[in-house]
Amino acid sequence: MNNYLQLVRIHTASLTIPTVVIGYLLATNTPSPLYIFLISIYALLFHAFGFLWNNIFDYQYDKNDPYKRHFPLVNGQISYKRAKYIAITGTSASFVYGLFLFNNNILAITTFILAIFFGFLYNLLNKKFKHAIVYISLSFVMLVMSPYLNFHVLDYKILIYGSFAFATMVFQNGISGFIKDMRVGQINTLTYLGTRLEGDKLIVSNYTDIYAYIIRLVIVMLGIALANNIYTMFLFIVVQAIVILLSFKLLQSGVFNRDYRVRLMAIIEIMNYYSLAIIMIGYTSIIWDTFLFAFPILYYILMNKITWGTIIKPAV
Repeated sequence: MNNYLQLVRIHTASLTIPTVVIGYLLATNTPSPLYIFLISIYALLFHAFGFLWNNIFDYQYDKNDPYKRHFPLVNGQISYKRAKYIAITGTSASFVYGLFLFNNNILAITTFILAIFFGFLYNLLNKKFKHAIVYISLSFVMLVMSPYLNFHVLDYKILIYGSFAFATMVFQNGISGFIKDMRVGQINTLTYLGTRLEGDKLIVSNYTDIYAYIIRLVIVMLGIALANNIYTMFLFIVVQAIVILLSFKLLQSGVFNRDYRVRLMAIIEIMNYYSLAIIMIGYTSIIWDTFLFAFPILYYILMNKITWGTIIKPAV
């Protein structure tokens, strides 16, 4: 069982689930605990089978990646054929679940289907198209918007939140992720902007710096627009200021230490999420505020222990 949980990166759903739940919490003043549970399952399924398809599409590349030799699909603990079978049946079941969850709401179902479409497009083109990060970012936007649109009309609030989710994914996957997995000869947005490896040294271009800090500034501006009181806005800005300082360290040129960059990437991702949780204070009751703050920690620790046998640091 652990091999399958590792394959779908079950532990990293700790932030995916509450981020999608926030889409629902923004739509209603009286959230249903049952529906939050159902939305959590929806987010978990999308996360799990999205990563499974990513492993399948990247299989030929991952076999030659020294950092991914422990992946169950790469080391042969799960066969390629078996993984495809699980992905097809699981995605089909998840599709039916999504149709049930959104109960004939055309707009919510449309965004749900678009989330799947853009996710597949990303996995298909990830290693072939240098700007494929746009597709996974759009997929995530559709994912977080669908619960909102099941209960509320399309308005400025969800457009701001969707834009926040888009910019977050661009930074998280298209900047931090590309830095973390930088390879000689790799083609992606950052290498297009001049970032590269020279021997064991990472050279981060000025264009990459400008691109990264513009994205971070956009995230800050969108968070401020989403805040509903001055206190949460102030705390959000403080946390984001720390994130920007950490981003500076992540983007420094120097000897390429992957473990160091992975740690920075993880801290930035976690702090970015908690800045969003701070923004949500005042939108919901203290019960759901507590959920947004506590769930990621408890889930992450539990799933790491079950899947990797460690509380904090899994092999990623």
